[in-house]
Amino acid sequence: MPISYKQEWHHAELERRLHPRYSGERLIARLDDKLVDVADISLTGLKAKANIIVGADLVDMTIYPRDGGRLDLNAGVRTRCVPMWAGGGFTGLRFHRSTMALSRLIIRLMSDQLGVEPYYVK
Repeated sequence: MPISYKQEWHHAELERRLHPRYSGERLIARLDDKLVDVADISLTGLKAKANIIVGADLVDMTIYPRDGGRLDLNAGVRTRCVPMWAGGGFTGLRFHRSTMALSRLIIRLMSDQLGVEPYYVK
């Protein structure tokens, strides 16, 4: 049975995310000179285990991959983000401008979790 335009629009309104989220357990972020765990991440933002004031201007952030308990400080990706919401010990952050380095980091993480070769960028 085909879906009507009205049903399709309603579904899109209920699901506001443009990109799927993936576990951020293999990432850590530096925000305000503090290292915080990343709960989940997508191509447009992430959820950090931290309380950041919403409404603040752009926040500088560096995202580091980690292998087990070790951080790879040489592979950190710097970006800027906007705090969108906070609650329950988490803060939702939207990336201000994506870069190729940031996209590569996220796509490699997603590819590892899905068990596929990273096909967006090589």
